[in-house]
Amino acid sequence: MQPPRSRQIPAIIAVLLIGVAAACTPGGAGVKGDGTSTIENHPASSAPPDISIGVLTPDGTDGYVVTRTDGKLKVAAPTTNRSGNLRLALVERSSPVSSDQQACVSWWGPIGSVIQPGLVLRSSFDSGRARAIMVTDNIWYGNRKDLNVHVFDSAAGPARLDLVAQVDMETGLGGLHDPNPPPWRFCARVQGTSLRIKAWSPTAEPKEPSWEDRSRTKTVELPENVPTEGRPGIYVGHLEPGTTTEFSDPATTAIPPG
Repeated sequence: MQPPRSRQIPAIIAVLLIGVAAACTPGGAGVKGDGTSTIENHPASSAPPDISIGVLTPDGTDGYVVTRTDGKLKVAAPTTNRSGNLRLALVERSSPVSSDQQACVSWWGPIGSVIQPGLVLRSSFDSGRARAIMVTDNIWYGNRKDLNVHVFDSAAGPARLDLVAQVDMETGLGGLHDPNPPPWRFCARVQGTSLRIKAWSPTAEPKEPSWEDRSRTKTVELPENVPTEGRPGIYVGHLEPGTTTEFSDPATTAIPPG
């Protein structure tokens, strides 16, 4: 028997309109006056030694604390943080650089928050420049059944979050007012300029949807300026001060050519 869905009526619109609007405005919170970001050796954030932290959009002196407990990665925003617009990539240091690749992770909520989970593909943080393909859960108006695809390049200036597509994953995640229970499993696969995405609730649907099931996967054609190589990993952003979230079962792999 399928477990009952946890009925969640979005009650966070006011918070989203204030906090997320600032995060999505070019030159908004977390961007230096010259439009650049500090992406290496982020002193405000910490993680286990096998995880590399890549800063996508900084937010003043705010940071996250990443720990590993009971097989899960816990991400916490200290109460000393002042805002909620920091975006990070968490990448296994042992993950090789590749072009065609896949990333998956399970996110444990809370759904009724502005915390934003997701994935990065072809991420790189070198010589003061950050690049990545971002696949993130939409938090605008609490409409989490949609996933956003961005191409990120810190060298492009303040307006560097380029929205490529928004895909509806209601079949796997549930509806706006009736979401499936967490954890939610996100998977994304990039080959050349083709990106495929699937998302579902293993609690409501124990069997993983097949990549070949076109009714359960979405395909996005990426633009020419997409990064051509890098490392896959986890994305996390928009933790308000004093809040936490958890991830489990991260899985990344390079896809052989052909």
